[in-house]
Amino acid sequence: MLKSDSSSVLSVLKPTRAIAAAVFLFALLIGPITPALAQQDFSLQMGAFSPFAMNPGGSAQSNITLNPLNGFNSSVDLSCTVTSPPGATAPGCVISPASVTPPSTATATVSSVLPAGGTATPGDYTITITGTSGGLLHQDSKDVSVLSVTAQFTITVTAVTAPSSVPAGTGAQATISVNPISGYAGIVTLSCSSITPVVLVPPVCTFDYPAGTTGLQVNGTPATVNLTINTTGPVPTPSHASVSRRVSWALWLPLPMVGIFLLGGAVGGRRVRMSLTFLGIVAIAWVFLILPACGNSSNSTTSTNPNGNTPSNSYTFTLTGVDQNGNISSNTGINNSAATVSLTVTAPAQ
Repeated sequence: MLKSDSSSVLSVLKPTRAIAAAVFLFALLIGPITPALAQQDFSLQMGAFSPFAMNPGGSAQSNITLNPLNGFNSSVDLSCTVTSPPGATAPGCVISPASVTPPSTATATVSSVLPAGGTATPGDYTITITGTSGGLLHQDSKDVSVLSVTAQFTITVTAVTAPSSVPAGTGAQATISVNPISGYAGIVTLSCSSITPVVLVPPVCTFDYPAGTTGLQVNGTPATVNLTINTTGPVPTPSHASVSRRVSWALWLPLPMVGIFLLGGAVGGRRVRMSLTFLGIVAIAWVFLILPACGNSSNSTTSTNPNGNTPSNSYTFTLTGVDQNGNISSNTGINNSAATVSLTVTAPAQ
C-alpha cells in the first residue's frame, strides 16, 4: 500500500519539475531580449530660472537636460511657450540649440526686452519647454517674474575732451554715452546744464545728433554722441603787410601806358600825342580806383573781437539729459554725481 502511494507522488512531481525547468530556461533566454523589446524614449528636465525675478530690460536662463531611455539615439526638437496673464506683454523666449540628441543639454533664455522694442509687462510668467521626436513628446515648466522697476538712464563720458587745452577762437570734442537702466527706451536730449566759472563770453556746447533729429535714440543698449565745445576768439582784420604789397604792385600798373605815351610822343604827331595823353589820364585814374580793392584783401591778421573773447580759464561743463517724457538722467541731482567734462582756454594765438 505504501509503495503504491509513493509511486503516485513521484508521478505527479516529475511533470512539475519539467515545467519549472522549462520556465527557468525561458527566463534565461528572454531576459537579455526584454530591454530590446521595451520602447525607446527620452527624459526632459528644466532647471530653475536664474535669476528667478528679472528687472525690465533684463533676462533669465534655465538649463534643460535630456537623457536617453532604452537606447534612444534620435534628435529631439525643442520649443518654448510663455503663458502670461491676460492683457500682459509677454517676454520673449529662445532655446539654444533648438535641436539636440540625448544625452545633451540646452539653454532657455527669457528676455524682457522685446525684439520690436519695449519691455515685457511686470508680472509672473510660466515658461514651458516641449521636446518632440517622432511620436514622442515630453514637457517641463518653470516660473519666472519680471519686476516692476522704473526704467532710467545715466550719462557718462566715454572719451574726455580733446584737445584738453585750446586758444580762444578754437574748439574741442568729447564723446558722451547715454546708458539705459532696466531696459530704458526713449529719445534723450543732452545739454550742458551749467558752465563754471561764469564769464561774459563762455564756451558753447553743441551735440552732434544724427541728421534730422534733435535727440539721441536709446533702445535698451548704450548710445553715444559727440560733444563739441566752441570758444570765441579774435576776428579777421586786413594785414598791413599784405596791403602794402598790393599797393606797390598797383603802382607799377600804369608804367606800360607811360612807356607807350613817351614812344608815341617821340614818333607821332599832335593828334597821336593828344590820344595818348587821354589814355594816360584814364590809366592813372584806374590805378587810384583799384587801390582800395587791393587793400581789402582776404588775407588778414587778427584783432580783438568787438564782443569780447572767451577769457583764459579752466572751464567745467555739467551734463544733463532729458527724454521726451520729461524724465531726467538718474545721475543728476544734489545727491548724485553728474557727468562733467573740462576744457582749458588760453590766450588767443597771435
